[in-house]
Amino acid sequence: MTKRLPSDNSITSILLFLTTSQLVFGLITAGYDGHIALPTTSSILYLVLVGCAGLLAHFCLTTALSIAPATVVVPLDFGRLPVIAIVAMVLYDEPLEIWVFVGAVIIFAANYLNIWNELRTRT
Repeated sequence: MTKRLPSDNSITSILLFLTTSQLVFGLITAGYDGHIALPTTSSILYLVLVGCAGLLAHFCLTTALSIAPATVVVPLDFGRLPVIAIVAMVLYDEPLEIWVFVGAVIIFAANYLNIWNELRTRT
């Protein structure tokens, strides 16, 4: 679906939709108990940095999918998982649990099945 969206819509409108939906769902989950913690003045810069990085990531992925086949882009995007696991271990002292590997196997299997199905339908 992400591959087809840029052919019909501009990347800017896609990013607006993604950002708006994430804002709505974030507010719902953050405020389900009736209390939303407002950011402090010292954390505003970090929030802006994370927000810009997220928008840039969406922009890059959407642009890549509009240029290259999903069978090329998605396996490269899968490479983020081990990098994120290492960053979490080093910077945040997070343990490397079995669920990281279970998730990796599920993601790898889904990517493999998609690529295998794509190659099978071409021949």
